[in-house]
Amino acid sequence: MAEELRLVNSATPLGAGLSPAEETALENALLVLTKDYKTEVTFWGKVLGVQQDYLICQIHDGTYGRRYVFSMDGGCKWNLLDEPTQALERRCRPIRGCFTGNPQFQYQYTVDPDDTQVENGDDPVTTAINVGKKMAVTEAQRLTIFIDQVVQHCRVIPRNWEMGGLTAALAARLDSYLHHLPLPEGAKSIASDIPTGVWVLKTDQINQLAVGLNLLYEGYVFYHKPNTNTFGQFYIGSGERNEDLCFMLPSA
Repeated sequence: MAEELRLVNSATPLGAGLSPAEETALENALLVLTKDYKTEVTFWGKVLGVQQDYLICQIHDGTYGRRYVFSMDGGCKWNLLDEPTQALERRCRPIRGCFTGNPQFQYQYTVDPDDTQVENGDDPVTTAINVGKKMAVTEAQRLTIFIDQVVQHCRVIPRNWEMGGLTAALAARLDSYLHHLPLPEGAKSIASDIPTGVWVLKTDQINQLAVGLNLLYEGYVFYHKPNTNTFGQFYIGSGERNEDLCFMLPSA
Protein backbone atom coordinates (compact mmCIF):
# COMPACT_ATOMS: atom_id res chain seq x y z
CA MET A 1 0.00 0.00 0.00
CA ALA A 2 2.83 2.40 0.82
CA GLU A 3 4.43 1.72 -2.57
CA GLU A 4 1.12 2.35 -4.33
CA LEU A 5 0.76 5.75 -2.64
CA ARG A 6 4.37 6.64 -3.41
CA LEU A 7 3.75 5.93 -7.08
CA VAL A 8 0.68 8.19 -6.99
CA ASN A 9 2.89 11.16 -6.14
CA SER A 10 5.54 10.03 -8.63
CA ALA A 11 3.00 9.94 -11.48
CA THR A 12 1.03 13.06 -10.52
CA PRO A 13 1.75 16.19 -12.59
CA LEU A 14 3.84 18.79 -10.77
CA GLY A 15 1.83 20.83 -8.27
CA ALA A 16 -0.78 18.16 -7.51
CA GLY A 17 -0.73 14.98 -5.50
CA LEU A 18 -1.02 13.94 -1.87
CA SER A 19 0.50 15.81 1.05
CA PRO A 20 2.83 13.85 3.37
CA ALA A 21 0.09 13.92 6.03
CA GLU A 22 -2.50 12.56 3.59
CA GLU A 23 -0.14 9.85 2.40
CA THR A 24 0.53 8.69 5.96
CA ALA A 25 -3.16 8.83 6.93
CA LEU A 26 -4.18 6.90 3.82
CA GLU A 27 -1.59 4.20 4.42
CA ASN A 28 -3.11 3.56 7.86
CA ALA A 29 -6.72 4.01 6.66
CA LEU A 30 -6.39 1.45 3.87
CA LEU A 31 -5.33 -1.18 6.40
CA VAL A 32 -8.30 -0.37 8.64
CA LEU A 33 -10.81 -0.23 5.76
CA THR A 34 -9.55 -3.52 4.33
CA LYS A 35 -10.08 -5.13 7.74
CA ASP A 36 -13.53 -3.53 8.21
CA TYR A 37 -14.88 -4.52 4.79
CA LYS A 38 -13.01 -7.85 4.73
CA THR A 39 -11.84 -7.24 1.17
CA GLU A 40 -9.28 -5.21 -0.75
CA VAL A 41 -9.67 -1.43 -0.49
CA THR A 42 -7.51 0.89 -2.61
CA PHE A 43 -6.99 4.60 -3.05
CA TRP A 44 -9.19 5.99 -5.85
CA GLY A 45 -8.44 9.69 -5.75
CA LYS A 46 -8.97 13.15 -4.36
CA VAL A 47 -11.60 15.69 -5.43
CA LEU A 48 -10.67 19.22 -4.47
CA GLY A 49 -13.26 21.32 -2.64
CA VAL A 50 -13.47 24.97 -1.66
CA GLN A 51 -13.82 24.19 2.07
CA GLN A 52 -12.39 20.66 2.28
CA ASP A 53 -11.06 18.02 -0.11
CA TYR A 54 -12.61 14.58 -0.58
CA LEU A 55 -10.26 11.62 -0.20
CA ILE A 56 -11.85 8.62 -1.91
CA CYS A 57 -11.13 4.89 -1.70
CA GLN A 58 -12.64 2.00 -3.65
CA ILE A 59 -13.99 -1.22 -2.15
CA HIS A 60 -13.20 -4.24 -4.36
CA ASP A 61 -15.76 -6.92 -3.66
CA GLY A 62 -18.73 -8.54 -5.35
CA THR A 63 -20.78 -8.16 -2.19
CA TYR A 64 -20.53 -4.39 -2.37
CA GLY A 65 -20.20 -4.07 -6.13
CA ARG A 66 -18.09 -1.08 -7.17
CA ARG A 67 -18.54 0.97 -3.99
CA TYR A 68 -16.64 3.96 -2.68
CA VAL A 69 -15.99 5.62 0.67
CA PHE A 70 -14.89 9.21 1.24
CA SER A 71 -13.18 11.13 4.02
CA MET A 72 -13.38 14.84 4.82
CA ASP A 73 -10.85 14.91 7.66
CA GLY A 74 -7.70 13.72 5.93
CA GLY A 75 -8.42 10.00 6.22
CA CYS A 76 -9.64 9.44 9.79
CA LYS A 77 -13.41 9.03 9.37
CA TRP A 78 -14.93 7.38 6.27
CA ASN A 79 -18.45 7.41 4.84
CA LEU A 80 -19.95 5.02 2.28
CA LEU A 81 -21.32 6.65 -0.87
CA ASP A 82 -24.61 5.55 -2.41
CA GLU A 83 -24.53 3.55 -5.62
CA PRO A 84 -25.05 5.53 -8.85
CA THR A 85 -28.34 5.26 -10.75
CA GLN A 86 -29.51 6.56 -14.12
CA ALA A 87 -32.08 8.74 -12.38
CA LEU A 88 -29.43 10.37 -10.21
CA GLU A 89 -27.08 10.81 -13.16
CA ARG A 90 -29.76 12.74 -15.03
CA ARG A 91 -30.47 14.97 -12.05
CA CYS A 92 -26.77 15.80 -11.76
CA ARG A 93 -26.30 16.82 -15.42
CA PRO A 94 -27.10 20.53 -15.01
CA ILE A 95 -24.72 20.99 -12.07
CA ARG A 96 -21.54 22.96 -12.80
CA GLY A 97 -18.82 24.58 -10.75
CA CYS A 98 -16.37 23.60 -8.06
CA PHE A 99 -17.21 21.19 -5.27
CA THR A 100 -17.80 23.03 -2.01
CA GLY A 101 -16.30 20.35 0.21
CA ASN A 102 -19.56 19.93 2.14
CA PRO A 103 -21.28 16.57 1.36
CA GLN A 104 -24.61 17.86 2.71
CA PHE A 105 -24.60 20.97 0.52
CA GLN A 106 -27.64 21.07 -1.77
CA TYR A 107 -27.50 22.18 -5.39
CA GLN A 108 -30.88 23.56 -6.41
CA TYR A 109 -31.95 24.34 -9.94
CA THR A 110 -35.00 24.63 -12.16
CA VAL A 111 -35.69 21.92 -14.77
CA ASP A 112 -34.78 23.09 -18.26
CA PRO A 113 -37.76 23.46 -20.64
CA ASP A 114 -36.11 21.07 -23.10
CA ASP A 115 -35.74 18.32 -20.51
CA THR A 116 -38.80 16.13 -21.11
CA GLN A 117 -37.56 12.81 -19.75
CA VAL A 118 -37.02 11.55 -16.23
CA GLU A 119 -35.89 8.17 -14.99
CA ASN A 120 -37.79 5.80 -12.74
CA GLY A 121 -35.08 3.99 -10.81
CA ASP A 122 -32.59 2.74 -13.37
CA ASP A 123 -35.10 2.53 -16.21
CA PRO A 124 -35.72 5.72 -18.21
CA VAL A 125 -39.37 6.46 -18.88
CA THR A 126 -40.75 9.23 -21.01
CA THR A 127 -42.79 11.44 -18.75
CA ALA A 128 -44.27 14.90 -19.09
CA ILE A 129 -42.76 17.10 -16.43
CA ASN A 130 -43.62 20.60 -15.44
CA VAL A 131 -41.30 23.23 -16.83
CA GLY A 132 -39.85 25.15 -13.92
CA LYS A 133 -39.91 22.23 -11.49
CA LYS A 134 -37.39 22.66 -8.67
CA MET A 135 -34.77 19.96 -8.24
CA ALA A 136 -32.18 19.41 -5.50
CA VAL A 137 -29.06 17.23 -5.41
CA THR A 138 -26.65 16.86 -2.50
CA GLU A 139 -22.93 17.17 -3.07
CA ALA A 140 -22.44 13.57 -1.90
CA GLN A 141 -24.80 12.47 -4.69
CA ARG A 142 -22.92 14.60 -7.19
CA LEU A 143 -19.66 13.00 -6.01
CA THR A 144 -21.14 9.52 -6.58
CA ILE A 145 -22.03 10.36 -10.19
CA PHE A 146 -18.72 12.06 -10.91
CA ILE A 147 -16.76 9.01 -9.74
CA ASP A 148 -18.93 6.74 -11.90
CA GLN A 149 -18.40 8.95 -14.97
CA VAL A 150 -14.63 8.92 -14.52
CA VAL A 151 -14.65 5.13 -14.19
CA GLN A 152 -16.85 4.70 -17.28
CA HIS A 153 -14.68 6.94 -19.45
CA CYS A 154 -11.19 6.45 -18.06
CA ARG A 155 -10.66 3.09 -16.35
CA VAL A 156 -7.96 1.30 -18.34
CA ILE A 157 -5.59 -1.63 -18.18
CA PRO A 158 -2.41 -2.48 -20.16
CA ARG A 159 -2.57 -5.41 -22.56
CA ASN A 160 -1.35 -8.60 -20.87
CA TRP A 161 -0.07 -6.67 -17.87
CA GLU A 162 -0.40 -9.71 -15.58
CA MET A 163 2.10 -11.57 -17.77
CA GLY A 164 5.09 -9.40 -16.99
CA GLY A 165 3.83 -6.10 -18.33
CA LEU A 166 4.58 -4.21 -21.53
CA THR A 167 7.98 -3.62 -23.02
CA ALA A 168 9.24 -0.03 -22.88
CA ALA A 169 8.41 0.39 -26.57
CA LEU A 170 4.85 -0.91 -26.19
CA ALA A 171 4.29 1.04 -22.97
CA ALA A 172 4.84 4.25 -24.96
CA ARG A 173 1.93 3.48 -27.34
CA LEU A 174 -1.69 4.39 -26.63
CA ASP A 175 -2.98 1.27 -28.40
CA SER A 176 -1.30 -0.82 -25.69
CA TYR A 177 -3.97 0.27 -23.18
CA LEU A 178 -7.56 -0.98 -23.13
CA HIS A 179 -10.76 0.22 -21.49
CA HIS A 180 -11.23 -1.99 -18.43
CA LEU A 181 -15.01 -2.33 -18.69
CA PRO A 182 -17.15 -5.05 -20.29
CA LEU A 183 -18.18 -3.86 -23.75
CA PRO A 184 -20.43 -5.65 -26.28
CA GLU A 185 -17.73 -5.43 -28.92
CA GLY A 186 -14.96 -6.50 -26.56
CA ALA A 187 -12.11 -4.52 -25.02
CA LYS A 188 -11.36 -1.32 -26.94
CA SER A 189 -8.06 0.51 -27.13
CA ILE A 190 -8.02 4.05 -25.76
CA ALA A 191 -6.20 5.09 -28.95
CA SER A 192 -9.59 5.09 -30.71
CA ASP A 193 -11.29 7.34 -28.15
CA ILE A 194 -13.03 10.48 -29.41
CA PRO A 195 -12.01 13.24 -29.61
CA THR A 196 -8.60 12.32 -30.94
CA GLY A 197 -6.04 13.70 -28.53
CA VAL A 198 -8.12 13.20 -25.38
CA TRP A 199 -5.31 10.99 -24.05
CA VAL A 200 -1.70 12.07 -23.58
CA LEU A 201 0.97 9.45 -22.92
CA LYS A 202 4.33 10.49 -21.45
CA THR A 203 7.48 8.73 -20.30
CA ASP A 204 8.86 9.49 -16.86
CA GLN A 205 12.53 8.61 -17.19
CA ILE A 206 13.34 9.36 -13.55
CA ASN A 207 10.78 6.94 -12.10
CA GLN A 208 10.81 4.64 -15.16
CA LEU A 209 7.07 4.97 -15.72
CA ALA A 210 4.75 5.34 -18.66
CA VAL A 211 2.17 7.93 -17.55
CA GLY A 212 -1.20 8.51 -19.23
CA LEU A 213 -3.31 11.64 -18.73
CA ASN A 214 -6.94 12.20 -19.70
CA LEU A 215 -7.69 15.74 -20.84
CA LEU A 216 -11.49 15.49 -20.59
CA TYR A 217 -11.32 14.49 -16.94
CA GLU A 218 -8.23 16.48 -16.06
CA GLY A 219 -6.62 14.91 -13.04
CA TYR A 220 -7.13 11.31 -14.12
CA VAL A 221 -3.76 9.53 -14.39
CA PHE A 222 -2.64 5.98 -15.05
CA TYR A 223 0.90 4.67 -14.78
CA HIS A 224 2.76 1.52 -15.75
CA LYS A 225 6.32 0.40 -15.10
CA PRO A 226 7.52 -1.44 -18.25
CA ASN A 227 8.53 -5.11 -17.95
CA THR A 228 6.68 -5.45 -14.63
CA ASN A 229 3.06 -5.90 -13.57
CA THR A 230 3.17 -2.58 -11.71
CA PHE A 231 0.15 -0.58 -12.83
CA GLY A 232 -2.18 1.90 -11.16
CA GLN A 233 -4.65 4.67 -11.81
CA PHE A 234 -6.16 7.50 -9.80
CA TYR A 235 -7.87 10.87 -10.02
CA ILE A 236 -6.76 14.10 -8.34
CA GLY A 237 -8.58 17.18 -9.58
CA SER A 238 -11.43 19.65 -9.31
CA GLY A 239 -14.23 17.17 -10.04
CA GLU A 240 -15.27 18.91 -13.26
CA ARG A 241 -15.15 17.85 -16.88
CA ASN A 242 -13.04 19.96 -19.20
CA GLU A 243 -15.86 21.34 -21.35
CA ASP A 244 -13.36 23.45 -23.34
CA LEU A 245 -11.41 20.43 -24.58
CA CYS A 246 -12.69 20.70 -28.17
CA PHE A 247 -11.18 24.20 -28.38
CA MET A 248 -7.85 23.07 -26.95
CA LEU A 249 -7.14 20.21 -29.34
CA PRO A 250 -5.57 20.88 -32.76
CA SER A 251 -8.06 20.70 -35.63
CA ALA A 252 -7.81 17.62 -37.86
